[in-house]
Amino acid sequence: MAPAPIRVAEDAVEVESEPVAVKATHAPSRDQVADVIAAHQSAIAGCHTIQFSGKPSRAGSVTLLLSVRKDGSVERADLGDSSFDKGPFSRCLLDIARELHFAEADTELEIAWRFKFAAAKSTRGKTAALP
Repeated sequence: MAPAPIRVAEDAVEVESEPVAVKATHAPSRDQVADVIAAHQSAIAGCHTIQFSGKPSRAGSVTLLLSVRKDGSVERADLGDSSFDKGPFSRCLLDIARELHFAEADTELEIAWRFKFAAAKSTRGKTAALP
């Protein structure tokens, strides 16, 4: 069973993310990967907020591509399909991605994770889980 999409709101943006692919034989489950992503999703929403501060919030999506070593550290982080130009937002997202740490595995892990950004309903500057 695939994990439910993760949703958070940060200032003027709502972020929803979901796995595109998690490939490995003896590795963390999709739920375990989702837990790691969820723990950093507010920071990722913050990257979007910084990029578009003072501008109308820009909706779009980006796919994060990760190569993870057996010890759970990120070997490589790249952006796949993206509706955003390369710039501060992309650099911020990649900086966060390089610091992620997953459970140890018997093999290297390839992860593709899509983040969708949309203008948030009023959150009054607070991060909140959405239903």
